[in-house]
Amino acid sequence: MSIRSASRSIRASGTLAILALATLTALSSGAAAAPAQGAGVFKLTFSGYASMASWSTCPDLSAADVGDMCSGADVMAFYSSGREQAGSEFHLHDRKSGVVKIFSYTCTVADFEVDPGVVERTCLPATEEFGRAVDVDVAVDPRLDQTHATALVPVQVSDWVSGTGSEATVEVDVSFSGSGPTRRIDERTHVTDRYVMWLEGTKGWERDCQATATFDGVTVPGELVACSMSRVRQAEVRVYHGLPS
Repeated sequence: MSIRSASRSIRASGTLAILALATLTALSSGAAAAPAQGAGVFKLTFSGYASMASWSTCPDLSAADVGDMCSGADVMAFYSSGREQAGSEFHLHDRKSGVVKIFSYTCTVADFEVDPGVVERTCLPATEEFGRAVDVDVAVDPRLDQTHATALVPVQVSDWVSGTGSEATVEVDVSFSGSGPTRRIDERTHVTDRYVMWLEGTKGWERDCQATATFDGVTVPGELVACSMSRVRQAEVRVYHGLPS
């Protein structure tokens, strides 16, 4: 699955999945592996503010023509803190700080035969850029009225057509404006099988929004297809593995 596809899947999910992503991406360090003995535990907690928006020039692929070139972008701005734990020996606490993440892509509309006689409209990746900047300027509002962030984001650039990659920086300026009522978040998910148990929980508030963004001074093109602002009291993800049968 490409990053573009993963991003689309996340946007189709609920608040809990999005904030689980926020927990994973807003933290500035990775966790160590859990000890081999006993039931391993991986735990992530997140609290603070998360604002996220997505744009697409082809929000409805069925309305596009085969061969059309489409583009899209995701911008995430956090002012948050988090804690990671892996096993029983490793702990990390991040102080509250600003983080900006971006992902942008271009793709070509195509029809793909998934089964004999079954054709699915898709968009084949042409280029992708993604990156994150930490300790940046993110201004938030407890009422979720406004969020504004600026950052110089280092990105990895992939050209899937030529099979090449490079590095670059993107100057990002993004503004979010809350719209509609504020809603309480109180969600829990529990998934388990013989070897792994996955627990998620999120409490806080969220609000729909409008957003505008520029990359290197150029307005991000396309239709705003998703926008959310959240003030999270606590989001937690726990993964237990190596459970006894």
